[in-house]
Amino acid sequence: MKTIVLLMSLLLTACYLVEGDSYGEGILVPMPHSRLAAGRSHAMIIADDNSLWAWGSNWRGQLGDGTTENRVNPVKVLDDVTMAVAFDNSSMAIRKDKTLWAWGDNTRGLLGDGTISSRNKPVKVMDDVVHVDMARNYTLFVKSDGSLWGWINPNALNDFWPPFFLNDIVVEDRFAPVKLINEGVTFVSASLSHIMVIKEDNTLWGWGLISDGAVGIDPEVLRTHEDGIYEPSFIMNNVTHVLAELEHTSVITEGGELWAWGLDYLMTGTRMQSGIPVKLMDNVAMTPTANQSMMTITPNGDLISWVRMWNMDERDRSEFETGIRLSTLTIENPLLIMENVAEAVTGSRFDFMIIKTNDNEIWAWGNNDFGQLGIPSDLHDTVPLRNPIKVISLNDLTS
Repeated sequence: MKTIVLLMSLLLTACYLVEGDSYGEGILVPMPHSRLAAGRSHAMIIADDNSLWAWGSNWRGQLGDGTTENRVNPVKVLDDVTMAVAFDNSSMAIRKDKTLWAWGDNTRGLLGDGTISSRNKPVKVMDDVVHVDMARNYTLFVKSDGSLWGWINPNALNDFWPPFFLNDIVVEDRFAPVKLINEGVTFVSASLSHIMVIKEDNTLWGWGLISDGAVGIDPEVLRTHEDGIYEPSFIMNNVTHVLAELEHTSVITEGGELWAWGLDYLMTGTRMQSGIPVKLMDNVAMTPTANQSMMTITPNGDLISWVRMWNMDERDRSEFETGIRLSTLTIENPLLIMENVAEAVTGSRFDFMIIKTNDNEIWAWGNNDFGQLGIPSDLHDTVPLRNPIKVISLNDLTS
C-alpha cells in the first residue's frame, strides 16, 4: 500500500489489515498484510500493543465505541487484535484467541450475529477464525483447519446471483454460516462479482461471474460456461497475496511480481478485458489497487501509481491530483506519490487514503466529510485534501 495520492474509483471490496512485520529497506519481502483498514468514511489501525483504534464516520456504530458520534481523534475499540477489516459502514476484527468480532451496519447481515440489527459495540460472532473478508452482500472467513466459510445477505438470495454460491451449496438458514471449501485455504479476497482464495501450496483459485474476465479463467474454458464459474478453479501458482475487485484481480507472487487481469485499465492505457493473467511489474511489496487505478509500494518504501480514470473528465481528475494529467501516466512512467511508506489503505469508495510510514506516522488525504482523515470535518469537507497531511504518530496512541 504505497503512496499518498488520491486515486478514486467505484470498487466494492473490503480493505483489510493484519498484524505484520515492517519491510526491510531495499529488500524484497512481500508483506500483503497491513495494520490499517478503511471503510466508506471511517478508518482503523492496530497499534504496536495490538489494540485497535478507529475514527471517522460512526452513524451506524462502525467505530465500535458504543455511540453513533463521529470521531476525529482515534478511539480505542478492542485489545489483542491481529486482523481487522472494514467494508462501507461495517467493521470486523480477529483477536489473538482467534475469535471473530463484528460491529457497525448490519442491514445486509454482514456481521453474522444472526440478526439484521446494527451494533455500536463489538459482538463476538465466531471462534477459531484466522482470516476474514467482506463484500457487498456476504462475508467470508477462514478457520484454523483451512476450511472456508461464509454467510450471505438474507435478501441477496432473491435479488441477484452472488459469487458466494457453489454448485453443491444449499443455503437453508440464511443467517447460518455455510462451509464452502473443506480444507487447504489460507487467504480469501471477496468482491461483488467473484471470490479468490490462496491455498497452503500458494496456488490461486477463483470462481464467480465471468463477463469481465476477473476470475482469471482462460477464454477457451469460458466458452463452456454461460455466466459464471460455480466451483473453485485453478488460476496460477506461487501467489502470496490476491486482491479481488469489482472488475479485475491483482496478485503478488513469491518473487515479488505484480500480475493482474480482468476488465480495467491495467497497463496499456486502453480499456482491456483479459481472462489471462498479465505480468505488470517486478519488485513489488504491496498493492492497494483501486478499480480503475493501480498503486504499488516498492521494497524501499516508494508509493507509486499509474492511473486509469476512464469515467472522469479532465476537470474531475485535477481535483484528485494537483496539476498532474493522469492520462499521461503509464506503468513505465508512474507517479511517485510518497517515500518512506510502510503501508497504505484506501476507503471503500476510494476517495480517501490513510498511510503509515516506516517512522510510525499516520498521514492522510482525500475527502474528509466525516472526519475520516483524522482532522476536523469542517476542514476539507467539500473539497478533497489534495496533499498528504500528518495526522498522528502511532507511538502517541495509548490505552
